[in-house]
Amino acid sequence: KYGTVSVDHDMCIVCVVGDLDWKNLGFETLVLEAMKSISVRMISYGGSNYNISFLINAQDKQRALQQLSDVLFQHQ
Repeated sequence: KYGTVSVDHDMCIVCVVGDLDWKNLGFETLVLEAMKSISVRMISYGGSNYNISFLINAQDKQRALQQLSDVLFQHQ
């Protein structure tokens, strides 16, 4: 009556956890830079000051995690 429901299969959620306080400039930019070659179905940001979640195809999980690691931990 109020809408329709569809189900996407073979998806996974990747969460990036850290200090996302509004004073911590640039962190979001690094995360988005790392995910630029990954097809993202949904982004959840702002639910807390501690994580950004991405809904992606399960087949892209390993590549997404590697790219996030490369950008976030080797950027220093």
